[in-house]
Amino acid sequence: MMISNHSSTFEGRVTTLQLVSSHPTHIDHCLTTSPIAMIFLADNSLLEKDLTFHDIKPRLLGHWGTCPGLTLVYAHLNYLTRKNDLNTIFVVGPGHGAPAILAALWLEGSLGAFYPQYANNKEGLHKLITGFSTPKGFPSHINAETPGAIHEGGELGYALSVAYGAVMDNPDLIVACVVGDGEAESGPTATAWHAAKYIDPAESTYNQGSEPFLFKSFP
Repeated sequence: MMISNHSSTFEGRVTTLQLVSSHPTHIDHCLTTSPIAMIFLADNSLLEKDLTFHDIKPRLLGHWGTCPGLTLVYAHLNYLTRKNDLNTIFVVGPGHGAPAILAALWLEGSLGAFYPQYANNKEGLHKLITGFSTPKGFPSHINAETPGAIHEGGELGYALSVAYGAVMDNPDLIVACVVGDGEAESGPTATAWHAAKYIDPAESTYNQGSEPFLFKSFP
């Protein structure tokens, strides 16, 4: 899945840039705890009462272990992109990291811009959390309905190939790529590492001088 950070925030909204600049601990806390709630909670999303068995979703989808890393990259990449007016995309390999991306999109206001039911308020957050991975909300993987998403891979192993291809096709593009634990040992990923030979200015006729920068995600 790819998120284009260059156009993922909207004027007049509380953006990730503003939050990271002024309250880095606040955004880290929110983007770390929101995915947990999305994965586990069917109700009582803000824990306004004691948690009970009936508050837990009967089927849990999403890997919280990969979410903190994704939100960390998303928040700071968005900050640098907006601060320096960069042309940037974020290639996300971990399929079950969707709660992290949705949390970031909700916090910056992008979800609410397209889906008013997910506004930046208590009700919007409740609907995002309780509806995640159910027929009434977003699915467990980022899909075409997610603001900023331009491609859903459908299987593991192709994040790095997509990242390198994006750089080859767009010399001025900055590509951040997270390789998920489930695809790290796959054949397509192993092969994709060789793409560096084609964009390394010391070895290539492309002479672009840019490469995807990578983050390893663990479960």
